Amino acid sequence: MSRNMDSKSSKNSGLKRSDKAKKSSRQITIVQALRKSELFGVLDEESLQQISNVAHQSNVNAGETIVKEGEPSDRIFLIVNGIAEVKKHLTNESEKILAYLMPGNTFGETGVLEDQPRSVTVVALSDVELIEVHQALFKNLLMTFPQLGIELSRLLGHYLIQTNNRLIRGSKDKRLVVIFKFGRVKSAELLSKSIAEKINNKTEQPTIFINYTGRAKSLKLTHQFQIDRSSTAYDVLLNGKTLKFPSDSRISMIVDRLLDTYDNLIIYFANLPKENLALLFEYLTQMIILTDKPNYLTSVAWMEKLREQLRQEPVESFILSEEKNSHQDPINYHFMGKHDLNNGKLTFSSTINMLTDRLKRNNRIAIFIPITSTINHADTSTMINETLKFLGNIFGGATSKEAAGVWKNQDVKKNINFIQEEKIFMIYSYTTGKALRNNLHKVVEFAKTIKNSLQQESLAIEINNKLILI
Repeated sequence: MSRNMDSKSSKNSGLKRSDKAKKSSRQITIVQALRKSELFGVLDEESLQQISNVAHQSNVNAGETIVKEGEPSDRIFLIVNGIAEVKKHLTNESEKILAYLMPGNTFGETGVLEDQPRSVTVVALSDVELIEVHQALFKNLLMTFPQLGIELSRLLGHYLIQTNNRLIRGSKDKRLVVIFKFGRVKSAELLSKSIAEKINNKTEQPTIFINYTGRAKSLKLTHQFQIDRSSTAYDVLLNGKTLKFPSDSRISMIVDRLLDTYDNLIIYFANLPKENLALLFEYLTQMIILTDKPNYLTSVAWMEKLREQLRQEPVESFILSEEKNSHQDPINYHFMGKHDLNNGKLTFSSTINMLTDRLKRNNRIAIFIPITSTINHADTSTMINETLKFLGNIFGGATSKEAAGVWKNQDVKKNINFIQEEKIFMIYSYTTGKALRNNLHKVVEFAKTIKNSLQQESLAIEINNKLILI
């Protein structure tokens, strides 16, 4: 009798431990997802743990509707994995795709806060993993964590600015290239002007070059801009006597004004600016840093501040230097060659061509394919070539490179987990935001076809450094 009771007690204890382990594992997964999100990522670990207690996970199959336009807004969502498309019903009974949502994106906040019906429909383009927080709980979180409310206001403000810019300037492309000089780079201004000339010639659209010093009397803007139009390639913003813009947002105001007239703006900062550049970066297309100190650059406070101000949307950023960088950095690094930046000769024409070629094509999409199939270790080179052709036809070009993949696998019979390595090919293209939005559904469907052919559980694609399992 006692042994039976002990046995039952032991089983119950085991079940409790199992339930606790599952709950702990679930919380870890939720915390990891929250940490990577745009909205919740500003909070500390303790706060994320508290939020994980009121959030729950859900899964939606490809093609299923997550929220429907007109339905009550009863919760917010965070995408953990997968891609969803945001649709709006038009008056002629057709639908328009407004945007795509990726891992780290949240949606549904506005309707939840205002107690308004859903303004759009969100449909899973691939299988989607979600984290949900119900309306009342989300409102409590905003009261408990003021920083969360501040970040939400910032994100909603950013979306509003983007919408206003599109309404004011229509669908016309605007390009803003910002070039920073860090250290002693003698030919920095020459390189900057060469980029401006190349962009002007390539686009055949109004272009202006600005050598910005940030001094209070550097630009005349009280009534109209003082502009030198004698250059055959591009206009130049001249120095003036008076300036009535606030000092902490002067350059952002200048850019906002100039974008009404010019399609291409190239700004060269001879000195590191003290202004907050967050507003300026709302328009940013490409950022270039010219330096003779790449190793030192990665550790300076100015660089950290720059990263904080840089918005989340894809911006192609480059570091150009004559010294090789021994540190890994999230920004693209390009070694120019000894004395190319400082000798005053345009031996860096290939770099200028590369920079201008990538202008506006600042979105990267990639598909990962194993070199051999796990079915029978067959060569997958045919599928790799098919993927190259597919991406090349859609986006005007594609490149491949070999990489190594590592993931956790499981032997069901032996009931053990192990780490498995595999050589893979990454096939990728650089494209414009518009082309990416118009063709993303085709890429997802193509990835599903490859996945099924390889009989794999999932296939990885990458969009602007966000890895997604299809």
